Amino acid sequence: MEQILGLGVSPDNIIFANTVKFPSYIEFAKKVGVEIMTFDSIEELGKISELYSTSKLVLRIKSPEKGSKNSLSKKFGASMMDVPVLLAEVKRLGLNLIGVSFHVGVYALSGQTYVTCIENARKVFDLAYKQGYNLNLLDIGGGLSIVTNQGALFSSISSDINSAIDKYFPVETNVRIIAEPGTFFAESAFTLVANVILKTVVGEVSNVYLSDGTYGSLRFTTYDAYKSFFKPCLYGNNLNERTLMRTKFWGPTCDELDSIGDEMLFPETNIGEWVIVPNWGSYKSAACSVGFNGMPIPEVKAIVDNGTIQSYSG
Repeated sequence: MEQILGLGVSPDNIIFANTVKFPSYIEFAKKVGVEIMTFDSIEELGKISELYSTSKLVLRIKSPEKGSKNSLSKKFGASMMDVPVLLAEVKRLGLNLIGVSFHVGVYALSGQTYVTCIENARKVFDLAYKQGYNLNLLDIGGGLSIVTNQGALFSSISSDINSAIDKYFPVETNVRIIAEPGTFFAESAFTLVANVILKTVVGEVSNVYLSDGTYGSLRFTTYDAYKSFFKPCLYGNNLNERTLMRTKFWGPTCDELDSIGDEMLFPETNIGEWVIVPNWGSYKSAACSVGFNGMPIPEVKAIVDNGTIQSYSG
């Protein structure tokens, strides 16, 4: 909140979207005028009622668990069975409910997940109306990816979302639709550049040790669901003439768990060369440990081409 407010964004345009909030953060939100916040449990409602009773509440509902690479529903979201109880508690506490939210998880696999959630949101709107609430906000969360949902899949998901919104929340309902497309914007904006600090050959396997690893911006590769996202390429000379070798990548720390992705075919590599991993933005460097084993976290450098500079300078 401090960062966004520091950029000059009005508190009216900020939603405190975590359903598990530190009490001190709720108090800070009240102090700076951030009114909109989500909840998904009676316990969180009680906390908000005590600390910030004039806030504007958004009820987060669960999404299907198999609709994305990594569902968030085990930790976040109220089931549709719990919705009537939560609405009754909002009413009992005299709180202000203004909308519904959901998040299908990290990297959506189909548009049907969004359709199901949007349909359920409509049901919550109707139930809330019977309690005397006229909701006007729908937050459809994130899950879209410019990399994994590219091409036909991305177009299909987008089309399904638009069709569902047109069906359940047409323009005449005057419902404000917002989203949280952080991954979509951030992943392609960053490219990882790692130096080869050691290469050994054991039998038929080339072990390549990089200057970054799973305690840095390559933590994502420790999860089976995301190992395929690690698609490195080699920056060097005569790449077409090099032998493809069974290659295993490792990070720089002394921990054997610092193992990067699965074994793959990769050009024969030399110490001092550079390995490039494109589309390594969202959820990558943000998960770095603070210099584990004495290894510094990756430095971020901004690279801007001359054309962009000239377009901005006039």
